Amino acid sequence: MRINDLFAKLGVWTVRHAGAILILSGGITLAAGFGAAKLGIETDLAAMLPDGNATAKAYTRIDEAFGSTASMIVVAEGPDRDSLVEAAAALENAIGNSVAMRDLVRSVDWKMNREFAETWGLLAQKAEDIADSGRILADRSLAETVRAANDVMEEGLADGSDDEVTGPDGERDAAVAMTRFALFSRALGEAFRAAGNGGEGRESLSEATERMADAWLFGEEYLIDPEERTLIVSVRPSFDIGDRAKLRKLSAGMRALCDDIASARPGVAFGLTGDAENEAAEERAMGADVLYPSLIAVAVIAVLFLFSFRRMRSILLALVAMGVGILWDVGFASVAVGKLNMITSSFGALLVGLGIDFGIHLSSRYDEEIAEGLSPELAMGRAFGSVGFPIAVGGVTTAIAFYMLLLSKTPSFREFALIAGTGIVTTLIASFTALPALLALLSKPGASRFPNRPLIPFRAAHSLIALASKRRAAALSLVALSVVLLAPGLFRNAFEFDMRKIGPQGTEAQRFERLVESRFGISTWQHMALADDIAGAEALVAAYEKAPLVRDVESVADYVPSAAEQEARLAAIARLSAGFRETPAAHAYTEADVGAFLFELERMEWNVVELGDLAAASLGEGSLPVRARSAIVREIFGAETGAAGEEVFASLRQSIASLQAAEAASRLAAVNALFSAALDRRYARLLAVSSPITVADLPESVRNEFVSPDGSGYLVRIVPSAGLSGDAAFEAFADGLAAAAPGATGTLVLGLELSREVLGESARVAVLVAIAVFALVSLGFGSLRLTGAALVAFAVAVAWTFSVAPWFGKFNIVSALSLPLIIGIGVDYCVHVVSALRHGDAVSVARTSRAMTLSMLTTLIGFGSLALIGSFRGIAALGTTLSIGIVASYTAAIIVIPALLGPKAAKNGGK
Repeated sequence: MRINDLFAKLGVWTVRHAGAILILSGGITLAAGFGAAKLGIETDLAAMLPDGNATAKAYTRIDEAFGSTASMIVVAEGPDRDSLVEAAAALENAIGNSVAMRDLVRSVDWKMNREFAETWGLLAQKAEDIADSGRILADRSLAETVRAANDVMEEGLADGSDDEVTGPDGERDAAVAMTRFALFSRALGEAFRAAGNGGEGRESLSEATERMADAWLFGEEYLIDPEERTLIVSVRPSFDIGDRAKLRKLSAGMRALCDDIASARPGVAFGLTGDAENEAAEERAMGADVLYPSLIAVAVIAVLFLFSFRRMRSILLALVAMGVGILWDVGFASVAVGKLNMITSSFGALLVGLGIDFGIHLSSRYDEEIAEGLSPELAMGRAFGSVGFPIAVGGVTTAIAFYMLLLSKTPSFREFALIAGTGIVTTLIASFTALPALLALLSKPGASRFPNRPLIPFRAAHSLIALASKRRAAALSLVALSVVLLAPGLFRNAFEFDMRKIGPQGTEAQRFERLVESRFGISTWQHMALADDIAGAEALVAAYEKAPLVRDVESVADYVPSAAEQEARLAAIARLSAGFRETPAAHAYTEADVGAFLFELERMEWNVVELGDLAAASLGEGSLPVRARSAIVREIFGAETGAAGEEVFASLRQSIASLQAAEAASRLAAVNALFSAALDRRYARLLAVSSPITVADLPESVRNEFVSPDGSGYLVRIVPSAGLSGDAAFEAFADGLAAAAPGATGTLVLGLELSREVLGESARVAVLVAIAVFALVSLGFGSLRLTGAALVAFAVAVAWTFSVAPWFGKFNIVSALSLPLIIGIGVDYCVHVVSALRHGDAVSVARTSRAMTLSMLTTLIGFGSLALIGSFRGIAALGTTLSIGIVASYTAAIIVIPALLGPKAAKNGGK
């Protein structure tokens, strides 16, 4: 019995059992609907990599040890430092007072732990730095302290080298020193004003001198940029961000708190970024990409059908059947994989584009048979007999194209293969069962309700097929010429390895990520490694600091030095402690003393300017020290000067110099007495340390950050520089970490690993797909000639596709899926054209070309919706590449195959 006869019998059977089929289909659909409601979203890149991947294993190990390795960065913008500090303090209080947020937040980090700094601050310095601190603080009187600091700074600058600003540490230390001097000078100005007002003013003299001492010893306590317009608050979640419900709650709750605080503070605004907020933004975009492109595709397809068919009911039923098949697949996905990721989330729009093809061919042919007066049974039998086989072959080959990805080592590829391949099967089954049953019961013969509606004729494809069959040499020559002319594009294909560029674009998280990069010179995409002990953490810090594009490396070793280092530091502290004497409270100042003090303030400004010049020469005008200098004195560009900064030193000198000499001396004495006493108290506490620091002495926030709860793991945090952009820099950073020491992990490194896995597997899987698909086609046609014609047409389509694709951007881990998909789609078109030509009559060719054109347009709409509406750039790129492949495959099928087979295509199996 011929295969077409078997399909005809299947068509008759579906009509006879239409009621039972719909009852069974309804039960399955209802069950699938319950399952679909449980389908989640997965954005964890580690879960998408092969099980044996070292980077993924390291990430999982850290995540398990610390509960969560992500952070949410709250960025506050405001007019001045005081506004920012007040807003950040309000946010910390709001988080602490919110029952919901307390359950979601492990820690809030935005300022220095003063208790720890006042106790262990000296021990945190290197032995040589402790000696310099001793020189500066040997005499804590105001004038002598400033003079000693100038002496130490000038000794460091005396050789004219850039050692003071070399590397990330030097850049940070130089900016910190400038900020310390600026804070000290501001507080000194307030103290002088208070001294002239009987000890009162904007703040009391005592309060101002306490701030002077704090600024001198500890500098800036907050994470503020050099211009003091931006402040960072780091919020650590208490949960694994794989818990999407809690992540959504944290993101929404933090945004609500920020909005409330900002609304009460004019000029203050907040933004969210960091790993956690980027994950939340990805999930929101992924949920939209699952729904909106599919809905838009269905709507546009419905409009297309309105002007393509006189009888709309049959096509609407085809849409219903397609939706049923997709819902079956969603229910299957909820059981088989549980969660969608950035690759699998595109399956809905893909199935809309692919699944409707089955219904178009079947329902349009059924309507044509009904229009001739046949009964539903006979009409369905004829429809199945003429198009059932090519529909089945096209569906099976496309499903095989997806299922071949199950051979991939990458879990995300395998999940995509399982969901998409099964989706093709379920929509095919729905088209062969639910659709015929719906047509038999609901699509009755009769005239159109809108007989005057204009219809699209769809004659172009039929005309091209006829023309290519008659002008074979010309058609093949034009095709060959186009392949040659477009061929240079094949060598311009490139791959995007940076995961930041394939996720949702234009999000708030990305905008504030760029803001942090520009204001602080760091990337918010932190990376990490895990050590077994403090010595191991210290070794990793030393290794990663030398890697390219690394701005900072932090670990518990920054707080707990090695035993030998602590011994040397404690000895240095003991020597300073032995010579400590309290500063005398009374100190008379003369007019000459005031002049000498003003000179020391001027020296401080000169030193700041010279330090800024060194930074500009070695680090660039945009470096932190240069920006800090420009904020507190004046912008300097070579021999030119720019806009005045705060001019903190000049303003202070002017305010003191404007006083009568006796008044200035009196105020200086009053300020000195209280400042010296405040500095004495703090310095004595710093010198009191006599025993090594241990992990138990660290603040809880530091232990939570760097030491696992059971004490078995020590986290090393790697902060990239802001220059981490572009493929060359991105890969240099990731490869540099791997070369420095194994075990470094993080979102960007995981993304690079996943991209390389995908790139390596795509070509291999595509070859397997092509072999399997064309073996099936050859078996179905039973003719090497017909199979060969389809193979040549497909090869032309692939050449066109990958020659044009570079015009629209790079491939990525999502769009790399396009090759096996284009194989399945392209073969589908080839099968329909070969089947039509095989019959050899104009009516079959006309009907097939019309249905195939509609199928191409619907598939193009499905994939085009991803390209135009998809907020994930990777998914949009997949839609773009597949759209190109669809047009190329369709065009090659209707031109190359007729040109190869000629006007008298084989009627007997191609023989």
